[in-house]
Parts: sequence; C-alpha cells; structure tokens
Amino acid sequence: MHYLACVVYCATLALGASVQYLHLRLGQWRWLHHALFFATWLSTATALTWRWWNGVEQWWLVSLIIPILALFPLQRASTRRHRWLGVSGLVVWAFILALSA
Repeated sequence: MHYLACVVYCATLALGASVQYLHLRLGQWRWLHHALFFATWLSTATALTWRWWNGVEQWWLVSLIIPILALFPLQRASTRRHRWLGVSGLVVWAFILALSA
C-alpha cells in the first residue's frame, strides 16, 4: 500500500515539475495538481492506517513523509523552497522504501 502512496507522490511531483518548467500548461486544469496533492494525502493516510491495522513491522515509517506534505501549502509555488520540499519528499520516500523492503 505504501508503494501506491509513493507512486501518487511521484505523479504529483512530476506534474508540478512539468508545469513549473513550462513543459505543460494546465490553464483551467490547474485544479488537477491540487487534486493529486489531495490524493497524495489520502493515499499516505490509507497506507499508514493499513500498515498499522495489519500489524506490519515499522508501520510508522510512512508517517515520516507527513511533515513534508504539511509544509507544501505554506510555500509559494515556483520557489526554491517548494522545489526543495519536493526533492526532500523523494529522499524521504527512498528512505521509507529502503527500510521497509
């Protein structure tokens, strides 16, 4: 389940990077990026709950990404801090996946 949460995070990150570097123009579809961000929260919460409910060892690992997700709305889009949060999230997900494998 946490693999799905990681994939959704990567999809959100890819869409955001594509928009920021002008490879893609969303126009009236800008809400799509926000919907994917909501899906990231939802899939992360689902993965955390699923791991806890099924008694998976180190169920708490998925919660390491939550502070980064919580900081995203506080940072203005197209800033260095927003980009660094995205990259930091990838590092955290790599750490989570490495420890849970």
